[in-house]
Amino acid sequence: MEDQHPSANNTRDVECKIPVTEDEGHHQYFDGRRIPKVPQYMRFKKHNEEDYYTPKMVSFGPYYHGLPELGMAEEFKHKALTMFVSSSGKDKKLFYSQIFKVIGQIRNCYIGVSRDAYDDGALAEMILLDASFAIYLMTISLGDEEKYLHFCKHLGMAAMSLVSRDINNRVPRKPAFSNPQMLAIVVPSGDAMSTFS
Repeated sequence: MEDQHPSANNTRDVECKIPVTEDEGHHQYFDGRRIPKVPQYMRFKKHNEEDYYTPKMVSFGPYYHGLPELGMAEEFKHKALTMFVSSSGKDKKLFYSQIFKVIGQIRNCYIGVSRDAYDDGALAEMILLDASFAIYLMTISLGDEEKYLHFCKHLGMAAMSLVSRDINNRVPRKPAFSNPQMLAIVVPSGDAMSTFS
C-alpha cells in the first residue's frame, strides 16, 4: 500500500483530539455566541414530566398565570389587546365594563381562585388579555396571513404549535371565555371576528 498514489486511499483514519476543560461549563473554544438547536421555550421542563397539562407557551386564566416561562406570550397578549381595541373602534373601558358585569360568573369558572390572589380588576384584565389573544388566534386560523406573520415575527413559527396545544388541552381547565356566551359578553357586538379584522 505504501507504493500507491496518496489519492487512492481516501479512507485514512485520522483521530483529532480536542482538549476540553470541564470547569464551570467553560469551553476554551466557546466564546459565548451560539445558535440554539431548539428555542428555549421548547426546551424547558415544568413541574414534572407527568404534568402534561402544564402549558408550554401560553396560559389562559389564573391557574398558570405568572409563570416566568410563559412571559413571552404574556407580553404578546398586550400587543393583541392593543390591536383588538384599535380595530374595534371602541374604548377599552367598554370591554372592561362588560367583563365586570359577570366577574362573579367568571371567577366561579375557576376552582380555588381566591380574591386575595386576583382581585376583580386583575381578573378582568387577565380575561380581557386572554380573550383578545384568543380572538387574535382565531383570525389566524381563519386564514389571516398578516396576523400569522405578525405572530411568527414576535413569537416564532414553532410557537404556533405550542399555543395550539395549550389551548386545545383536553382538561376541564378551559378558559372562561371559551364559552360562546362569555365571549359575546367580552365582545359586545357578538361578532368577534369582524371586530378584529
